[in-house]
Amino acid sequence: MNFKHIISIGLFFSISLQVIGQTYHYYLPYNWFKIEAKITKQVSVAGPYADHADLLSGIKQPVIEENSTHYYLSNFHIEIQSGVDTNCIFPIQATHFAFSNLANKGLLLDMGVEKKYGYQQEFNFEPDNESSSNPFYMYVQGELETRYDTVYEDKWVDSVLVKEARIVSRLVVKTDYEQAQDAIDEIEDIRSDYYDIISGVADIGQADIKVMLDELKKKEDDLTILFTGYSQNEETTYNYTVVPENVGDTQTFFLFDLSPEYGIDFDEEIEQDVIHYELQFCKMQEKQLPVINIKASKNAFYYRHAEYYRCWLLENGERKAYFGIYPIAQAGTIKILSKATTAVEINPFTGELKSITTKFDKKWEK
Repeated sequence: MNFKHIISIGLFFSISLQVIGQTYHYYLPYNWFKIEAKITKQVSVAGPYADHADLLSGIKQPVIEENSTHYYLSNFHIEIQSGVDTNCIFPIQATHFAFSNLANKGLLLDMGVEKKYGYQQEFNFEPDNESSSNPFYMYVQGELETRYDTVYEDKWVDSVLVKEARIVSRLVVKTDYEQAQDAIDEIEDIRSDYYDIISGVADIGQADIKVMLDELKKKEDDLTILFTGYSQNEETTYNYTVVPENVGDTQTFFLFDLSPEYGIDFDEEIEQDVIHYELQFCKMQEKQLPVINIKASKNAFYYRHAEYYRCWLLENGERKAYFGIYPIAQAGTIKILSKATTAVEINPFTGELKSITTKFDKKWEK
């Protein structure tokens, strides 16, 4: 199973401003998660000659003895997103020391920069891939063959009763065993031709050896599959959103229940054993940012101290896969910057401070 994760910060905006005295608004980010789960449906189909597979030598793949369907989680992709936290929008003057940094990071709401508010709840469904090919195209159910029988009829010849032989033909349906024997004979002929070509015994003239060998191999495979059966996979992709709200030290989000026999069923209850999938976030202990003054004022500058969480995929309550460490901005705390600050750089993805410079020429960098 393939698991991956990605942090997508999006576009940064570089804006040159020369405005004085106007009040603008900036926002602190809000984090949510985009989930993509791929469910694979594996369909195994027994070949029409499965009961006679022991008659065929040289079979490399296992023989499928009965039809079956199996669903499993084949890929899980988590992607963290950010948007505007509408509960954390604050005014700011164009003369404020942080104004240009907020503008360059795209965190101003009044600059004509289109931002997505909050998150978009989404659920997309891609239907199963359907295969139009018939792997058993070489099998003809109820194949007919002509059989000849000798029958004897009574006939008078010169006052003598004799039995006269007569050949009659009739169409009969071949049994699967007979058809399997025919297929085996054909496979053996193909293998013999293949060996004659690669050993140089067969005279093929100017023909392309590779093309001939490929065609013989394909025909052998098409006949062999009548004995071994085949498996094919169909993928269904589910996309939806996880929004952490009121996250404590640990929070678990239900994702879906998966039945190995029936797959995901959102409309009806599956009355059998299912695999229970969840997403779990466990908080880390992060070093607090330095705060000199937390008393609010008219021109106070607010920033966020995000909390960081380790993220796991749970399968029936057990940790199945680890996706790494993610920030969850709204789980953190709002801070007020010291009045002694003269310059600041903010993280546009979390609202945290990346660096601080004070009027005492002291600089802190994260």
